[in-house]
Amino acid sequence: MRLPSSDSSDRSVEQVKEWPETHAEIFKPLLTLVSTMTLTIEEFDSAIAENAQEKYPEIKRLMQIPGVGPITLGGAMCAIHHE
Repeated sequence: MRLPSSDSSDRSVEQVKEWPETHAEIFKPLLTLVSTMTLTIEEFDSAIAENAQEKYPEIKRLMQIPGVGPITLGGAMCAIHHE
């Protein structure tokens, strides 16, 4: 069974109710794990972005470059400053 392409946050445990029972038994724990991990990653991303923007205010200007965000720039700034 192949899931439709979507953002991982769209794959809720609720979708399992629509699946055949054998598939639901297999995938429900995995989807629960994905949901939990997605929330955790989002929390860390927010904390890293907030910290990077506070510590390195110059990254706001660099974030205007398409595809470059606070996570990438925060890591780059840490590498530059050897932190």
